[in-house]
Amino acid sequence: MLPAVMPIFLKQGLTAASSEEPFQDYLSIGKGKTPLVMIYEAQYLAAAAANNGSITKDMVLTYPDPDVLSKHTVVPLTANGDKVGQLLLNKPDLQKLATKYGFRTNNPATFNDFLTSHKLTSPSLVNLIEPPTYENLEAMITAIQQQMQGA
Repeated sequence: MLPAVMPIFLKQGLTAASSEEPFQDYLSIGKGKTPLVMIYEAQYLAAAAANNGSITKDMVLTYPDPDVLSKHTVVPLTANGDKVGQLLLNKPDLQKLATKYGFRTNNPATFNDFLTSHKLTSPSLVNLIEPPTYENLEAMITAIQQQMQGA
C-alpha cells in the first residue's frame, strides 16, 4: 500500500507535529485556510463545551468509518506513577475532569453526563479497527523520509 499512499503524504509538505496547531488555525482563521482538519474527538468536544464561540454552527465533527480509537495510556515508571494511573482510572472526580476536556473514560455514564450537560452528541464507537503497528508506521515514515530526501 505504501506506493499508493506515499504521494498523499509527499504533497502535504511539512506538517505540524501534533493536531493542536492545525485545529487552532481552524478555530481562529476559519475554514478558508483549513476546510478539513483531522483532530481528536476530545479537542472538538472540549472546545464545543467551552461555549466560547470558537466552534461555529457550520463546523461539524465527523468520524471515519471504520474509525481508529487512539488510546491515551499511562505507563507508570514508579510506584507513585502507578498510583496516579489508578487514580485516573478509578477516581470519579478525576474522570469527571477528564470529560471536561472531552475524553471518554472507563465510565460511560460520566462521558454521557458531560455530553448531555453541554447539549453535545457523540456516536457509539462500534466499527473500530486497530491502528497500524509500530513497525508498519516506522517503515512508512522511513520510506517517505527517504523519498522526500531524494526529491
